[in-house]
Amino acid sequence: MNLKISSSNYEVLKSGTIINFEKESSINLKCNFEEINFNFEVEFRFINTESKKIEAEKKVESNSKIVIECRNYGNQLGIGTLNAIELATVENKKMYMNYMINHLIDTQRILFYTFYIEE
Repeated sequence: MNLKISSSNYEVLKSGTIINFEKESSINLKCNFEEINFNFEVEFRFINTESKKIEAEKKVESNSKIVIECRNYGNQLGIGTLNAIELATVENKKMYMNYMINHLIDTQRILFYTFYIEE
């Protein structure tokens, strides 16, 4: 069975859920989208600061790696993107990602993610 999922005018390339292995370990998504011949990595790093201000910063670490620093992501209800964030342009189509991170009671985090590309 083939299933094509889209939202608005964006095709869902991949969607999933991950629980990090240890409480403070980062989560790495090494993406190989064969259907569009594109490879890259997204790393989620979890950082706690004294300010307790909740924020995320997207950093382009190389041509093939994006780091999202998640500062003070300790909410059980979830913290994430309100709007999809642009990651790249592939064959003149923009690629986006949405994510939500839930923090279990002082243990691991759960990452929900979806990658989209313009149809």
